[in-house]
Amino acid sequence: MQLDEALGHVEGLLQLVTAALERREGAPPVDEAVEGLRSCMVAFSGLAQQYAPEQFTPEAIQRMQAISQTVALQREHLVRLGAITTQQAQALVPQQRDVHTYGAVGSGGLQGSRASVSKLYHISG
Repeated sequence: MQLDEALGHVEGLLQLVTAALERREGAPPVDEAVEGLRSCMVAFSGLAQQYAPEQFTPEAIQRMQAISQTVALQREHLVRLGAITTQQAQALVPQQRDVHTYGAVGSGGLQGSRASVSKLYHISG
């Protein structure tokens, strides 16, 4: 496979990942697109060592730099997407606390003391 063909393949998969991130119709799920790109990049890194230095023309180097920038932007987008997903999950399912419903276990307080009374069921008045 020539360097231009390999770069074209990587660029095509980058476009597929972009379509998946933008949730375009007909695009594969993000995880599948990212896994395909990862596999392609691993294969490309192995092939790149076999190319002659003459094949790395200024145009090819420019294409590789554009690919690198696109991957960096997509990585940043995925990190943001992960943070948003985590926040949404925490809003739906709050993290458990160490305090039990009927007070802290092993707090040393007497049973029935004010500190061990559940605040969930406390009715004022």
